[in-house]
Amino acid sequence: MLHFIKRSRYQIRTNQTYQQACRARWVSARCRLAGAGCAAVLLLLSASAQVATTIFARKLHIQTPAEFSAGGVAWTKSSIGLPTSWSAEGSGIRVEVARETVLGGEEEQKARLLQVLPNANLRPVSVSGFAGWEGETDQAAILGVSSKSGFWIVLARGANALAFARTVTLDRDMPAGWMPRVLPGGISAVLPYNLTQRRNAPNYELQFNEFSIDYRIDTASQDKRLDVKSSVDTAVQQFKANKAYTDQKVERKRVRDFTSAELVIKRYKENGRERQEILIVGLIGQSGFQLSWKFDPQRKDHREYSNRILNTIKQTKDPFIPGQRVEFGETGLSIETQARMKPLEEKSGVQEWLGETGGAVVMARFVPTSSGSDTVDVSVAANVFPSVVKSQMGELNGFKTETVPTVVSGINGLLVKTEWKNGYRQGLFVGTMKGIYAVDVTGISKQEVEQVIRSAQITMARQVDPLKQYQFEGSRLVVLSLPDASRQVDKGDKNFESVEVIQFASPGEGAFTSVLQKLKDRGDEVADLPAMTNNFLKEVASSAKGKLKILNQDWGSDSLGALYWAAYTIEINGATLEGYITTVASEGDVLLQNAFYMSKDSNVRGVGQIMMNSYRLTMLSP
Repeated sequence: MLHFIKRSRYQIRTNQTYQQACRARWVSARCRLAGAGCAAVLLLLSASAQVATTIFARKLHIQTPAEFSAGGVAWTKSSIGLPTSWSAEGSGIRVEVARETVLGGEEEQKARLLQVLPNANLRPVSVSGFAGWEGETDQAAILGVSSKSGFWIVLARGANALAFARTVTLDRDMPAGWMPRVLPGGISAVLPYNLTQRRNAPNYELQFNEFSIDYRIDTASQDKRLDVKSSVDTAVQQFKANKAYTDQKVERKRVRDFTSAELVIKRYKENGRERQEILIVGLIGQSGFQLSWKFDPQRKDHREYSNRILNTIKQTKDPFIPGQRVEFGETGLSIETQARMKPLEEKSGVQEWLGETGGAVVMARFVPTSSGSDTVDVSVAANVFPSVVKSQMGELNGFKTETVPTVVSGINGLLVKTEWKNGYRQGLFVGTMKGIYAVDVTGISKQEVEQVIRSAQITMARQVDPLKQYQFEGSRLVVLSLPDASRQVDKGDKNFESVEVIQFASPGEGAFTSVLQKLKDRGDEVADLPAMTNNFLKEVASSAKGKLKILNQDWGSDSLGALYWAAYTIEINGATLEGYITTVASEGDVLLQNAFYMSKDSNVRGVGQIMMNSYRLTMLSP
């Protein structure tokens, strides 16, 4: 598949102390595509309509017969300020779009749509994971979808009006969770959301931040042979024939690690805007797949998204398990699951939620801080979990258990894994000064259990006393640290625009480091987060003349970008330092948050967790 040419160099300033050794820098791995034989395969690519793709308020995407203009929608209420309605007309088709106030119940939504298009035969639909309604009459079609950005209504009139309404997709407006995700058919990549199936079509789609992904998998019938080259040839011909695209450029490459696959890079202008599309067509077993994404090549974040997908796409035997992010009240905890989570009765301040799917039972729990308790230490809860499993599940054949350190949103905790014949159960326990968070998942699929656990995110309150907020130069990222933290900016490295280090060390207690590396834009260069994390720790241990032991590491789930974490220890002069590190790629930058603890004091560890969890984007424009 994708091959890396790693060009890593580390510069460490140290006086044989761990704190100084943490001032580390690295170079991203360069990702290149290498060729492989491209045999027979694939998909019947749908013909491209001669239409323009239009985006409203960075939320709704639709294909239209002509370019949209603001207004021209008589049936919606006018508003002062930003446009809330748009219209387009061409080739005998008229499309009108309006964004109205969010409507609460289903009956209210249906009544509003019938006001706009009387006698429409409405039926429930799902658009990009959002619930809605669609219907049609002889010469018109209507779609209504409710999201946080408003209640969107699309009215199309003319021949084949419903087809235009069905091109609508919406940007996800729920919290993101960048982590490895499996697509149907055996492909995985690091993505912020799951893909959802398009209405009345075999395709899956994902829209976020004006970045568009489309995916399709087909299986050849017995009398047909899937052909990659022919499929790509057809896609390129259709692209070149589309008059909506100008200044067209096409580049084709072969992709390794698949039975047969080819990559196509399409560059063009649409309505005067530069656009780019990446298309991968290939074979997985007897099935053919087509994965493509469209983006703005002038946006640094879009280029990072594209490179991130190329960097992480691979074949997998794990199943596709859909799920949506669920937030649990004001606790700051969220996970992704198929289960419909329902709150249980609150007892003594303990909040619990329970949900069940066909293959898993999920419970989330938050136990607030009680007077005199040390909630940072979750070892007691983790130690009793295996016995709780046995008592609740009864006799278990081949029961095994393992407890390992873990990191959730920069906060350290413990993960207890139990398994037996035909079953898995894992308990995630994270303790903060606010309380203990627990996620308990039981299922017959190990992949589903692990996916829910890996998806966990915790957002702690932005406590600033006694901490100080630091913003990195030329970045939207801010972190919290103690007021006495040192700060250093280095702009003399040819591999980075700048390297900025914010660090605090307290003798006998611990040290906390935030490093922002602003990568120079090199087009196809990507951040190899696992390599960065492991090599950084190795260089730190070497500079501090210590013995490194990585206890656990994995991809995490993060709202800002791809995240990789590790829990580790370093032995220095007979002392064992307990450490946790997260490495995050966000908007072209790489942020490293690193903490080590010598003290078991709950206040020291609690403040450290707040700092590790603190990084956020400011409200400044990108």
